[in-house]
Amino acid sequence: MPKHPLELLSYGAIRAVSLWLLAAWALMTLFLVAILPFEILERATALAATRDSAAARALVASWPPALRVSAAFLLGFDFLYDLVHNNAVACMCLWAAFHGKSAQKRIARTFAWTLWLCTLLNVPENWVYVRLLHGLSVDPWVGVAGQIASLRFFILWSGFVVGAALLFLSHVRSRQHADS
Repeated sequence: MPKHPLELLSYGAIRAVSLWLLAAWALMTLFLVAILPFEILERATALAATRDSAAARALVASWPPALRVSAAFLLGFDFLYDLVHNNAVACMCLWAAFHGKSAQKRIARTFAWTLWLCTLLNVPENWVYVRLLHGLSVDPWVGVAGQIASLRFFILWSGFVVGAALLFLSHVRSRQHADS
Protein backbone atom coordinates (compact mmCIF):
# COMPACT_ATOMS: atom_id res chain seq x y z
CA MET A 1 0.00 0.00 0.00
CA PRO A 2 1.40 3.45 -0.91
CA LYS A 3 2.35 5.87 1.82
CA HIS A 4 -0.44 8.09 3.06
CA PRO A 5 0.11 11.84 2.49
CA LEU A 6 -0.16 12.44 6.25
CA GLU A 7 2.96 10.30 6.68
CA LEU A 8 4.97 13.22 5.27
CA LEU A 9 4.52 14.91 8.66
CA SER A 10 7.16 14.43 11.33
CA TYR A 11 6.40 12.41 14.46
CA GLY A 12 5.84 15.56 16.51
CA ALA A 13 3.63 17.12 13.83
CA ILE A 14 1.45 14.02 13.38
CA ARG A 15 1.07 13.74 17.16
CA ALA A 16 0.08 17.42 17.44
CA VAL A 17 -2.35 17.21 14.50
CA SER A 18 -3.87 14.05 15.98
CA LEU A 19 -4.42 15.64 19.37
CA TRP A 20 -5.83 18.85 17.88
CA LEU A 21 -8.21 16.98 15.60
CA LEU A 22 -9.35 14.64 18.39
CA ALA A 23 -10.01 17.69 20.59
CA ALA A 24 -11.86 19.43 17.73
CA TRP A 25 -13.96 16.30 17.20
CA ALA A 26 -14.90 16.21 20.88
CA LEU A 27 -15.73 19.95 20.91
CA MET A 28 -17.79 19.69 17.71
CA THR A 29 -19.72 16.77 19.19
CA LEU A 30 -20.43 18.75 22.36
CA PHE A 31 -21.47 21.72 20.23
CA LEU A 32 -23.91 19.61 18.22
CA VAL A 33 -25.41 18.04 21.32
CA ALA A 34 -25.73 21.46 22.98
CA ILE A 35 -27.16 23.40 20.03
CA LEU A 36 -29.46 20.91 18.35
CA PRO A 37 -32.65 19.62 19.91
CA PHE A 38 -32.34 15.97 20.90
CA GLU A 39 -35.36 15.25 18.72
CA ILE A 40 -33.42 16.01 15.51
CA LEU A 41 -30.54 13.76 16.52
CA GLU A 42 -33.03 10.99 17.26
CA ARG A 43 -34.96 11.52 14.01
CA ALA A 44 -31.79 11.83 11.90
CA THR A 45 -30.68 8.47 13.28
CA ALA A 46 -34.08 6.98 12.40
CA LEU A 47 -33.79 8.44 8.89
CA ALA A 48 -30.32 6.95 8.44
CA ALA A 49 -31.72 3.55 9.44
CA THR A 50 -34.57 3.80 6.89
CA ARG A 51 -33.96 1.77 3.74
CA ASP A 52 -37.25 2.50 1.95
CA SER A 53 -37.73 5.73 -0.05
CA ALA A 54 -41.46 6.05 0.67
CA ALA A 55 -40.90 5.56 4.40
CA ALA A 56 -38.06 8.10 4.37
CA ARG A 57 -40.19 10.68 2.54
CA ALA A 58 -43.07 10.11 4.99
CA LEU A 59 -40.68 10.45 7.93
CA VAL A 60 -39.27 13.77 6.67
CA ALA A 61 -42.75 15.04 5.72
CA SER A 62 -43.88 14.48 9.32
CA TRP A 63 -41.20 16.82 10.67
CA PRO A 64 -42.28 20.35 11.63
CA PRO A 65 -40.51 23.22 9.77
CA ALA A 66 -38.19 24.03 12.70
CA LEU A 67 -36.97 20.44 12.74
CA ARG A 68 -36.28 20.56 9.00
CA VAL A 69 -34.17 23.69 9.51
CA SER A 70 -32.23 21.87 12.23
CA ALA A 71 -31.77 18.92 9.88
CA ALA A 72 -30.47 21.22 7.13
CA PHE A 73 -27.99 22.75 9.59
CA LEU A 74 -26.92 19.28 10.70
CA LEU A 75 -26.32 18.20 7.08
CA GLY A 76 -24.24 21.28 6.34
CA PHE A 77 -22.25 20.85 9.54
CA ASP A 78 -21.79 17.14 8.78
CA PHE A 79 -19.46 17.87 5.85
CA LEU A 80 -17.01 19.65 8.17
CA TYR A 81 -17.62 17.20 11.03
CA ASP A 82 -16.84 14.26 8.76
CA LEU A 83 -13.56 15.82 7.61
CA VAL A 84 -12.51 16.37 11.21
CA HIS A 85 -13.37 13.00 12.70
CA ASN A 86 -12.09 10.90 9.80
CA ASN A 87 -8.79 12.81 9.71
CA ALA A 88 -8.53 12.66 13.51
CA VAL A 89 -8.72 8.87 13.47
CA ALA A 90 -6.47 8.57 10.39
CA CYS A 91 -3.82 10.73 12.09
CA MET A 92 -4.18 8.77 15.31
CA CYS A 93 -3.54 5.49 13.45
CA LEU A 94 -0.51 6.91 11.63
CA TRP A 95 0.85 8.49 14.81
CA ALA A 96 0.56 5.18 16.64
CA ALA A 97 2.41 3.31 13.90
CA PHE A 98 5.08 5.98 13.28
CA HIS A 99 7.84 3.95 14.93
CA GLY A 100 6.03 0.63 14.66
CA LYS A 101 6.86 -2.49 12.76
CA SER A 102 5.90 -2.93 9.13
CA ALA A 103 2.66 -4.78 9.99
CA GLN A 104 1.53 -1.89 12.21
CA LYS A 105 2.35 0.60 9.48
CA ARG A 106 0.36 -1.41 6.91
CA ILE A 107 -2.66 -1.57 9.22
CA ALA A 108 -2.42 2.16 10.00
CA ARG A 109 -2.03 3.06 6.31
CA THR A 110 -4.98 0.89 5.35
CA PHE A 111 -7.21 2.57 7.92
CA ALA A 112 -5.94 6.06 7.01
CA TRP A 113 -6.71 5.55 3.32
CA THR A 114 -10.06 3.91 4.12
CA LEU A 115 -11.03 6.80 6.38
CA TRP A 116 -10.31 9.25 3.56
CA LEU A 117 -12.55 7.12 1.34
CA CYS A 118 -15.25 7.39 4.02
CA THR A 119 -15.00 11.17 3.80
CA LEU A 120 -15.72 10.95 0.07
CA LEU A 121 -18.60 8.54 0.68
CA ASN A 122 -20.23 11.14 2.91
CA VAL A 123 -21.03 13.27 -0.15
CA PRO A 124 -23.51 10.91 -1.88
CA GLU A 125 -25.02 10.00 1.47
CA ASN A 126 -25.70 13.64 2.34
CA TRP A 127 -26.89 14.32 -1.22
CA VAL A 128 -29.71 11.83 -0.64
CA TYR A 129 -30.70 13.50 2.63
CA VAL A 130 -30.63 16.99 1.08
CA ARG A 131 -32.92 15.75 -1.70
CA LEU A 132 -35.24 14.26 0.92
CA LEU A 133 -35.43 17.57 2.79
CA HIS A 134 -36.41 19.29 -0.47
CA GLY A 135 -39.08 16.67 -1.17
CA LEU A 136 -37.29 15.39 -4.29
CA SER A 137 -37.19 11.81 -5.50
CA VAL A 138 -34.50 9.62 -3.99
CA ASP A 139 -35.46 6.19 -5.37
CA PRO A 140 -33.53 3.85 -4.85
CA TRP A 141 -30.80 5.86 -3.14
CA VAL A 142 -32.19 5.89 0.41
CA GLY A 143 -31.17 2.25 0.88
CA VAL A 144 -27.74 2.95 -0.60
CA ALA A 145 -27.28 5.98 1.68
CA GLY A 146 -28.21 3.87 4.69
CA GLN A 147 -25.71 1.19 3.71
CA ILE A 148 -23.01 3.82 3.17
CA ALA A 149 -23.75 5.31 6.61
CA SER A 150 -23.48 1.89 8.27
CA LEU A 151 -20.21 1.13 6.48
CA ARG A 152 -18.73 4.55 7.31
CA PHE A 153 -19.56 4.30 11.02
CA PHE A 154 -18.18 0.77 11.20
CA ILE A 155 -14.90 1.87 9.57
CA LEU A 156 -14.66 5.00 11.73
CA TRP A 157 -15.12 3.17 15.03
CA SER A 158 -12.95 0.24 13.92
CA GLY A 159 -10.22 2.72 13.03
CA PHE A 160 -10.62 4.43 16.39
CA VAL A 161 -10.28 1.12 18.26
CA VAL A 162 -7.33 0.00 16.11
CA GLY A 163 -5.63 3.41 16.49
CA ALA A 164 -6.09 3.32 20.27
CA ALA A 165 -4.72 -0.25 20.38
CA LEU A 166 -1.72 0.73 18.24
CA LEU A 167 -1.07 3.73 20.49
CA PHE A 168 -1.19 1.47 23.53
CA LEU A 169 1.23 -1.02 21.93
CA SER A 170 3.55 1.81 20.92
CA HIS A 171 3.52 3.15 24.48
CA VAL A 172 4.22 -0.30 25.95
CA ARG A 173 7.12 -0.83 23.54
CA SER A 174 8.65 2.55 24.31
CA ARG A 175 8.43 1.82 28.05
CA GLN A 176 10.10 -1.57 27.52
CA HIS A 177 12.94 0.07 25.57
CA ALA A 178 13.36 2.71 28.29
CA ASP A 179 13.55 0.04 31.00
CA SER A 180 16.18 -2.01 29.18
